Order: sequence, then C-alpha cells, then structure tokens
Amino acid sequence: MLDDPHRQKLHDLETRQVTLAEKLACLQQQHAPETREEE
Repeated sequence: MLDDPHRQKLHDLETRQVTLAEKLACLQQQHAPETREEE
C-alpha cells in the first residue's frame, strides 16, 4: 500500500470532521434541558 500524504491529509480532515460532529452532539446533549448540568 502506497503512503500517500495527500490521501492521509484528506483522511485526517474527515476524522477531524467526525470528531467535531461528535463534540457538537455532546455539547447539545450537555445543554439539553433534561440533562443535569455538570461542567
């Protein structure tokens, strides 16, 4: 398998996008009215 830096960068971007989406979902859960407030 060839180690393509450009492809690796693209993969990192996709991974980061997923991580941001997960963080956003986590934040939305934290700020949800039914969720107890713990920072």
